[in-house]
Order: sequence, then structure tokens, then C-alpha cells
Amino acid sequence: MPRPSRNNRRKTTGLFTTNPKQYLQFQNFAKYKHIYDAQLDYIIVVNRETKDPKATFNCADVISYLEINDHHEYIRNINALRDNDLTKHFNVTIINSEKFTVKALGMKFLFIKDNLDNLVIFKDKEWEINDEVIMTTPDEDISHIHYKGTRIYFNSYVIADMEYEEIIKSIIGFLSFYYQK
Repeated sequence: MPRPSRNNRRKTTGLFTTNPKQYLQFQNFAKYKHIYDAQLDYIIVVNRETKDPKATFNCADVISYLEINDHHEYIRNINALRDNDLTKHFNVTIINSEKFTVKALGMKFLFIKDNLDNLVIFKDKEWEINDEVIMTTPDEDISHIHYKGTRIYFNSYVIADMEYEEIIKSIIGFLSFYYQK
């Protein structure tokens, strides 16, 4: 009969962690499967063989821990994990570093850089600013979006179609996964 593992002797069998500091020990993707739960914004780590959950991490906590400790390669893994789930709802088409489109909820939004390096957001193909606009600025240490090899440098977002403000803010939240310093 095989000897019980040290893990079993420590009475830790079946227990799992939520501590973001322990996220790094689960980077063996051959052994562990990472699942992103979009409703809770959690990452669930499951042992591939036993199908037992080993860890549950709040994405915001893990990302802030990884940023503080300069583990940016793991942040990219988390963003890719989130992206696989979110691309069902958002489709980004990069035209060039001056213009791109995002399709969300059956609507198309156009992002165009103006002369002041702001990304102006229009619904469909409208290129006209009617009345009022809202400007939003990402964190001060963000300089560009890096999406599949294309870098789009900008200062702030300008929402030109106020009717779609909430949807556009959701799209901006989605694009934040690709922010770079």
C-alpha cells in the first residue's frame, strides 16, 4: 500500500486557498486548470486529474498583488483568461493605430483619435459631435492600449453619443484589460 503524501499527513487534503500570494504556485497549467467566473470576477483553480477545486481568487486582488510584485507575465495570463470569456460579448477590430471599432450588444462603436490624441467614440459611423460630451481619463500611468500587436496611444476618451454612455463605459472597462504603461 502506498504511503500517504505529506499533504495528507498535514491534514490539508480537500482544503483550498483564497490568498492572492499563493496564486503563483498554481502556474503549472499541465496540472491545474484556471477557470474565469465572469459573474463573480473570480479565478477558480481546479486540479485536472481529481477535478477538485484548489483555489479561488478574486481577480482584482490577484492583479493588484501581481502588479505590486512585478509579475506582469501572469497578469497577461489573467487578461487572456478574462478575454476568452468576454469576447463573446465584445468584438474589437483594429483598423490602425488611429482608429478601431468595437461591436457590443449588437451595436458598433467607432473609436477615432482626434488632433489632441483623445479617442472620440461614436455609435455606428456617425462622425459628428452634437451637443455635450463626456471626457474620461484612464489612470495617470496608462499611455496606450496594446491589442494583438497594435499600440494605440491616447490621452483620454471622449464619449460623443450620450445616449449610449453606459454601454460605452462598459466597452472602456473591457479595453482596460489591454492598458499598458
